[in-house]
Amino acid sequence: MPFEIYIYKKYVSNGEEEFGIYDHLTLLNMMGLCNQMPFVIEVLTNKISAKKE
Repeated sequence: MPFEIYIYKKYVSNGEEEFGIYDHLTLLNMMGLCNQMPFVIEVLTNKISAKKE
């Protein structure tokens, strides 16, 4: 599975609900508004990546 698809499914959408979006250069590049390729994929999400005990 490509890295981008893994990030999308884990932090942006699981197919039923959307809980995050791409940020800054990643989003602008996906929309075709800039040519810059981001070195880091930035994602804003409500999903917690680690459980707190």
